[in-house]
Amino acid sequence: VTRSFTVLSELRQNCLVAIDLAEEPDIKQCPPQVIPPNGVAGFDLTFSSDTPGHFRRTITYTVNGAHAFKFIAQAHVEPIDLQLSTEEAVFRFTDGSLEPTVSQTVLLTNPGTHPAAFRWEHPEGSVTAKKPAAFLPSIVYGEVPPKKALPVEVTYAPYLGAAQQHVLTAIVEGGAAKSLYCKADVAESRCFLNTKRLDFGTITAGIAKE
Repeated sequence: VTRSFTVLSELRQNCLVAIDLAEEPDIKQCPPQVIPPNGVAGFDLTFSSDTPGHFRRTITYTVNGAHAFKFIAQAHVEPIDLQLSTEEAVFRFTDGSLEPTVSQTVLLTNPGTHPAAFRWEHPEGSVTAKKPAAFLPSIVYGEVPPKKALPVEVTYAPYLGAAQQHVLTAIVEGGAAKSLYCKADVAESRCFLNTKRLDFGTITAGIAKE
């Protein structure tokens, strides 16, 4: 997060203003500036921290290397949070549908001020070469910008013996993992023969008969 600190000079001559951030590794050091008479200078201070909690520091800046002044810099650091629009997705084929798959859209929202990188994972051992995943996210890994949302389409592609319940886990870099419970509400497919016996009667050898 970047915030601007402004210094207004009421002097009649140039002055050199420098901010001392040598002992503040969470704030990026910015270069000193020369402020003209009655001029203004802005210092962009970029704060970044991997440690959740409250940050409060007294920062010192000097004018012409001799006169020291202080200001307070504070921030509240929270873990990266990625919110799912739903924790459960139910997949149903419409009546009479001949489509081989059905999909649901899940919205991933990042309410924070830092990009949220994520990747989807299946439960360990649930997906093999002989038993591929039946629930597939359109974006396996990606990043959600701050204050933005990303739609992810999850597709259920059933096959003989495919699981009808599954858990997709969004592993969030620097934050807590989020789980999406997927459930297929589908009926078992069955085929019935109207006639169990076909009687062609008496036919001549070599002659086709319908």
